Amino acid sequence: MLDIKLGASPNNPYAWDFPDEDGRFPSEPFDELGSISFVLHCNYIAATLIGGVLSFSLLYLVIFHTHGALRSYRKILLLCSFTDISYWAVDNIIQTKLKEKDGVFMVAMEGPIKHCSYQSRLIFLSIYIGLISMVNSVLPAQVYFRYYALTRTQPLTTAKTIGLFSVSVGVSVVCSILSFFGYGGSAGVRPDYNYGELWYREVPLPPVFYADVRSQIQKVYFFYGGALVALSYLIAIVIGYKTMKTIRRSYVSFSGKTRRLQAQLTQYLIVQSVIPLLVSVVPMMLLVVPQYFYIDTGRACLFYSVAFSWIPIINPLITMAVIIPYRRLILSKLCCAKRSYQVDSTGHFFSRSN
Repeated sequence: MLDIKLGASPNNPYAWDFPDEDGRFPSEPFDELGSISFVLHCNYIAATLIGGVLSFSLLYLVIFHTHGALRSYRKILLLCSFTDISYWAVDNIIQTKLKEKDGVFMVAMEGPIKHCSYQSRLIFLSIYIGLISMVNSVLPAQVYFRYYALTRTQPLTTAKTIGLFSVSVGVSVVCSILSFFGYGGSAGVRPDYNYGELWYREVPLPPVFYADVRSQIQKVYFFYGGALVALSYLIAIVIGYKTMKTIRRSYVSFSGKTRRLQAQLTQYLIVQSVIPLLVSVVPMMLLVVPQYFYIDTGRACLFYSVAFSWIPIINPLITMAVIIPYRRLILSKLCCAKRSYQVDSTGHFFSRSN
């Protein structure tokens, strides 16, 4: 027996089931997406396993294998690693399925959290959005940390590093709070309207959060989120430019070890800028802009949810690839070499016989 809801319910306060064109409901569960839903589920299983292994592997490397000159940057690497792990955990608890139509952005949850109450799901959704924001807002903190270390005899203290990181957390919390009210109440702008008619044809209708751009709170949320991302990249570019000028002025006086270290850090920061841009910022812009013009983006939103789920895979993977000590240590383990190796901060091997 299908659990058909003919009116608003605690789990779906702005949407309910509706019959087919013939006035009847399907006799068994129906999902318009069919095999696509299965593929999305498989993607999340893969993202959970691979993302978990890579994220915790990077954390292990940062804690136990960050030595020499690279150790000065350990604190910021550690905080960024914790950000990736937090995002990975929340993303796989909620497992989003997305759609956009008629100026309404919709989010359903396929993960374990779907069995919890409406309020619990809304809280986790707002945390998830805050973490997506932090993936971008932490970039200026990373760039400034490096600039400070280059222009001072000592890197930022632990207290100052936490304070710097707290700025990124603070601006992301604001985005999280705005999203809480946007997804939790913006659909109230159209009383008695069945938002379920905008979702993929699915019977019974799953619990879905609806964010209607007709609501002022939703406009504020989108404007703030867009401004946060744009400002984060602008600040990072300005500080990054000053950093490169400092490196060019001092390049001749750098030792070979310092030159190699700075090259690795430059690659790392470029990767940390480009990855969120490709798998987070661009998809978000492709969601936000069409909503203001009431454009139906079709099933493209499903691809965006896949892109978001791969952030915890791509971030640590590329980080371990561009930082030479991490890369060579991993390769030495994967190749099962007959000799054990120690790797210093420049990426050179020091071998000893077993």
